[in-house]
Amino acid sequence: KSSDMVAACVVYVLYSSIVFTGGSLPLIDNSQALHESVRQRALAVTHSSGGSARDYFYARKIALIGDMSGQEGCSCDGLKSSALNISTPLEEYFVRATAQSCSCDIYVKSPTAQVNSVDTLAASLLLESVYDVSNLETTKLMEAIASEGKRRVRDIDSLSSIDTYKLVAMALGEAVKGDERKHFTGIIEAGMALLPSADSMTSSGASLLHLISRLSTGKLKMSPSQLEIVTEALLAQLYSADLGVVYDSLESLNIVMMYKSRPLQCLIFPTSVRAGDDTILNVVVKEILGQDVRVRNVKLTGINVVGASSQSKVPINSAHISGTTINLSSIPLPPGIYTVSLSMNVTGRPKLLEVNRSVAITTSAAVKNVRIGVTSSSAPPSPQDTRHIKAEHSLQDASLLAFASKNDVVHISFDISFHDPSIAFRPHQTFLLLVHSESKLDSTFVATPYGNMNTYRTIISLAQESDKFLRKNGSYDLLVIVGDDRLEPSLRWNAGSIDLFFSEKTPQYVPLYKKSLLHESDNALTALPEISHIMRSPPRRASATVSIFFSALCILALLCLLMFLANQFPDLARLKKSSLSVFFLLCISLVLVLFTAYWLAIPGASFYETLKYMCFLFPVT
Repeated sequence: KSSDMVAACVVYVLYSSIVFTGGSLPLIDNSQALHESVRQRALAVTHSSGGSARDYFYARKIALIGDMSGQEGCSCDGLKSSALNISTPLEEYFVRATAQSCSCDIYVKSPTAQVNSVDTLAASLLLESVYDVSNLETTKLMEAIASEGKRRVRDIDSLSSIDTYKLVAMALGEAVKGDERKHFTGIIEAGMALLPSADSMTSSGASLLHLISRLSTGKLKMSPSQLEIVTEALLAQLYSADLGVVYDSLESLNIVMMYKSRPLQCLIFPTSVRAGDDTILNVVVKEILGQDVRVRNVKLTGINVVGASSQSKVPINSAHISGTTINLSSIPLPPGIYTVSLSMNVTGRPKLLEVNRSVAITTSAAVKNVRIGVTSSSAPPSPQDTRHIKAEHSLQDASLLAFASKNDVVHISFDISFHDPSIAFRPHQTFLLLVHSESKLDSTFVATPYGNMNTYRTIISLAQESDKFLRKNGSYDLLVIVGDDRLEPSLRWNAGSIDLFFSEKTPQYVPLYKKSLLHESDNALTALPEISHIMRSPPRRASATVSIFFSALCILALLCLLMFLANQFPDLARLKKSSLSVFFLLCISLVLVLFTAYWLAIPGASFYETLKYMCFLFPVT
C-alpha cells in the first residue's frame, strides 16, 4: 500500500547511520518522533478497508503505546468485515480482543476447530483471557509442551518455530500470573535459544524478547555482546511491513532499556574536517531510543593513523578537552583517516565506556597540465607530439583521431595539484575513463605514477585494447577520475572528446573444446546476433515432369483393367446363385476403393490405416 510505503520512508529518514559500540546501528534522534511515525503506519491500516483481524489487533496495540485514548487506532467497520472471514481460534481472538479494547459491538461466530495442536490450544487460552474466565486450557497446553509431572520442555522442537513460540508465550503470559511463572524454566530456555547471539545470527527471533520476559519472574540473563546483537536486530525490524513485528520490536526495545549494560549510541561529529581548519570534535552519547545520556570525564586515549603501523601513533599531549568537546587544532594532522580512542564515565554505569571512532582529515586538489597525444609507439612522446589541454571540454574544438588499423597508441598524462603546496600524497584511485558518446559504454584504464610525485600517465594501444572498447567506432569522452578518502570532493575532470576507430575482429579458429562451447555467450556484454535454427532440411522431391509421367502410367494401368473387365461380359445371373461370389466381388471393390483413397490422400486412409484395413481384406482376395 502506498501509505505503508510513505510511512516506511519516514521511518528510514529518522534513522541515520552512526557507528555503534562494536558495530553500526541506525541512530534514533527522537523516540517521540519514532513512535509517531510508527503510529501513523498503524492508523493507515485501520483507516483502510479489507484488513485482516491480525492487522487491526496490532494497529490498536501500537496506537496504545503512545498513550492514545478514545477510538484512536480503532476500526469497528473493518473488524465487522474481518469477523465474517474467521476460520481459526487465533483470528477469533484478534477480533474479540480488538473489539473489547475499542468497545465495538460485533457478532463473532466461533469457528469449529479441534483442540489438538499447540497452536490451537494457545489460541483457545488467549480467548479465555479476553473474558477473564478460568484458564481451562492452561493444563492442556502445558501437557502438550511439558513432561508429565514436570513443567519443563520435553521436546524443544515443539517450540523451535518462532511463530509457534510467540503464540504460546502470548497465551501463557496472558493466562498465568505470579508464582506460576517459576514453572516456565524450560519454556524460557527454548525462547532464549531463538534469540540472536554470536553463535546464531538469525535476527527474526529478536522480537520475542518481551514475550520471554513476561514468562520470567526476574530479569533475563544476557551478556552485553548479546544485548548489542539483539538491539541491532530489533532496530532493523522496525522497518518491517508487518505491524506485529514492529510492535514486538518496540516492546522488546523497552525491555533492553531496563539493563544497565544496554548498548549506547556514541557519535563524534563532525566526522570530516578540512586540513588547516580548526579540528574541534563533539562527543554525543544517546540511548538506543534517542534519549540523551550524561557523560563526564571524557578522555582522549589515543589517535592512530588507519592503515599505518602501530608505532605511528599521533602525540596527544597538546589536545584540549572541555566537557564533551575535544580540540585537536594544536596537533598537526596531515590528510588521512584517523581512529580516535575515547574513554568516559556514563551516569549509572560503574565501568568506563571505551569507544573508537573514525575521523577524516581532508584536503582539496585539482587536475592540471593534461596532455594528450597519438603516436605509433608506446615510448613517451615528446612535448611536440602532444596537446596541452588547459580547460575542461576544450578538446572538442580540435578533436583527435586514432586508428587501431595503424597501431596508434594514445598517451595521456596529467598532474594532481593540491590546494596546500606542502601536502603531497598519492591518491588511492587514479583512473582514465573513456565513454562512448552514443552507447554510453565506458572503458576504464588505470593511471600510474610517472616522473615526479604528482604526475600520472596512461598508455592505450588501440590494437591491443580493441576488445575492451567492444570495437565501437566514434567519439569518446575522456575523463580523469581521482578519488581518495583524504580528498574532498573527489575529482572528475572532462578533457573533451577523442575519435577512435577500430578494425573488424578477425575470426580465430581454435581446436574443439579448447574453449567452452558457451564461451562467446558467457562473456558477451551485448546481445549476440539472432540465430535462426533449421532442425531438418526439407526432403528432395522429383521434378513435376517425372511425377506426372508416372502418375499417367498408373492411371493407364487402371483404365486397362477396367476395359479388360468390361470385355469379359461377366454373367451377373450367376451371382444370384452364390452369396460368396457377391462377398468376394465386394471385397475386390473395397480394395480398389482403398487404393484410390490412399492415392488421393483422403483423411482416414493413411499408410498405416490402409495396412490395417488390408489385414481384413487380404485373406479373402
